[in-house]
Amino acid sequence: MLKKTREYSDGMNAYGFRNEPYVDWDGKPVERTKHEHGYSYSAYVVYKKRQKYQHVVYSDRLFMQGPEKHDELCEKHFGDQGQAWSNRGRDKIELFLQDFYNDHGLELVGIMEGCNVGNGYPYWIFMFDCDFETSEDDE
Repeated sequence: MLKKTREYSDGMNAYGFRNEPYVDWDGKPVERTKHEHGYSYSAYVVYKKRQKYQHVVYSDRLFMQGPEKHDELCEKHFGDQGQAWSNRGRDKIELFLQDFYNDHGLELVGIMEGCNVGNGYPYWIFMFDCDFETSEDDE
């Protein structure tokens, strides 16, 4: 049985994301839900604007790409330097990513949340479209 997050009258959950059952990017139910497997759940869609996207980055990789830049921009957009993204609205996340990648045309297409089964900590996956080119060093 699929469970939903708490729904509000505008169809959004407490964090400003669309209410979704626990499904993967293709809309299939995930095998391990957050409520049933709190420290080893499968990645599920939190927000999805459309199916196709150009780029993807994991939240922990943002920090690894530039810890000082990450913390500075987190402070600017969210008022903290943490790596938990569940209470950060999608509009602010999009602005953060625009500043992080210095591309104000960047468009956030989707967000997924997953759990690192090795340590039980959550991570977030951001799908987006933008004009920057990745170098061979980034791949």
